[in-house]
Amino acid sequence: MLTFASKNGFTTVSNIILTTYIFQLMKTKKQVQAYLQAHNFATASDLELVIAFCQQKRILTPKEFPTFTTPGPDKAQTFIEWFEHGFGCGDIATNNTGNCVLISNNDLNKVEICAYRGDNGIWKKKKASYQASALSPVDSETATNMIIEFGRQDLEFDYEELTAKKKYIPAINERIEFSKGDHIGLGVVRSVDVKSGEMELYCYFWYDTKEIGHNMHEKNICDLYSYQYSEQTVVATRRMNRELNKLGKVWNDKLHRIEPVVSKAVKGERYWYINDKMKLVQDKEKDTPTSHFRYIGGNYFLDYDEALEYLNKLNEILRDRLAKPTKIG
Repeated sequence: MLTFASKNGFTTVSNIILTTYIFQLMKTKKQVQAYLQAHNFATASDLELVIAFCQQKRILTPKEFPTFTTPGPDKAQTFIEWFEHGFGCGDIATNNTGNCVLISNNDLNKVEICAYRGDNGIWKKKKASYQASALSPVDSETATNMIIEFGRQDLEFDYEELTAKKKYIPAINERIEFSKGDHIGLGVVRSVDVKSGEMELYCYFWYDTKEIGHNMHEKNICDLYSYQYSEQTVVATRRMNRELNKLGKVWNDKLHRIEPVVSKAVKGERYWYINDKMKLVQDKEKDTPTSHFRYIGGNYFLDYDEALEYLNKLNEILRDRLAKPTKIG
């Protein structure tokens, strides 16, 4: 016998059930949440087993479980079998004519779709029901290609409403959350190319890997059509700020830039700037518009060595400019 921890204590599970299935993470968090919100379980023991299974697989935390009522028609074993072998909402499958379909709702045996792909490659919204046995899964490469094609036709799957909806296109300077399955990140948009699907971010943070970048030109982090986007929630914005703060940085929404947490001198303390004669000048912070304009323009340094470094870089850029081809006549 094996024992799993559950939020209500400990649940003992038969080895027979556990060895019947090979436990692999076949479903995303959103798919599991959608399934659980649509199903109720026969007994409290079934519910505890489902909770224990999800916690053991690190799919959902206790706070992420929907509210359940019992009794219902489902057994825990049905959920586990669906998790391992069934379709999830948002999955791509093929029907008996070979056309791709987008699954919107499902249980182990019955599947509903919200869109299908015609022979001409055009996706159309359509509701229909299938027996799960009448559909075939597609490989990961095909699924990705179909999601990209779906997005390029200005559509995406809505995990809240379980239907196809208009594709969300992020705006420049917008704080966003982006996801591909359970690979979820936060960022701020620098540029979006609708034609190529390329995106550039000012900064980003991945929840799963904890990777963070903030060089103002973060490329190849995500693309427009294989990821889904939404506005950052207040909680997500606070998380992004905390992660940047750990590195001594902050996102300045007004100026659209990453900057040090401490970016201006206290009144009376010294700072440096580059004057119109290309010389470093030391000044004291007086809380005047002049010093503030230097700060806004980025011509404001708390460290002398850093100021000297950027003076040299600026001199190099201006020298290179003189060597550019000159228009004659």
